[in-house]
Amino acid sequence: MGYSTGVFSVLGLSLALSSAALAQAPAAAAAKTAPAKSAAAAAPAPAPAPGEEHHQALSAHHKNIEEHAKALHHHAGTHSAVNHEVAKEHADEIGKSLDAAKRHHAAIEQAAPADAKTKAHHDAIRAQHASATEHQAALKSELDKPNPDAKIIKEHAAALHKNIKAAEAANKQLKAAKNVKEPAEPPAPK
Repeated sequence: MGYSTGVFSVLGLSLALSSAALAQAPAAAAAKTAPAKSAAAAAPAPAPAPGEEHHQALSAHHKNIEEHAKALHHHAGTHSAVNHEVAKEHADEIGKSLDAAKRHHAAIEQAAPADAKTKAHHDAIRAQHASATEHQAALKSELDKPNPDAKIIKEHAAALHKNIKAAEAANKQLKAAKNVKEPAEPPAPK
């Protein structure tokens, strides 16, 4: 009996020591990495460029306009009769996003006024937005007719797409000149 009790005591002691060692291991590891974490946390993240959020919104509105113009161009080119409801919805969304794009561009200029390095990009965005505004107004006018001409709709949709693609190219150059970071894809939900 003494033998079996001793064995259990020895095994019990051995297990107790192992459990204590395991319980202390994470704390020891954390203590070793704590200085590294606090040093990394102490280094401030680089500040975003002035107006960065407006650059991202401008790009999103440009993409929205491009997609609606592309869809409208396709619809007008593949249907003999234009679906007024769908075409007007595209034109309205183009108008909303164009207005928003102009507001965000103005906010970018206010946050970080143009300098010699960025003036040409701002001028290009303004010029492309102005041309797109004219095409959007002509598109709306054509869609207000009882029998809009699909060819005219297609032409204005193509011009809108071209204007906004050029405006976004200038915005990308402007973002590069101002070190504006592109947003990352959000992680997949868990």
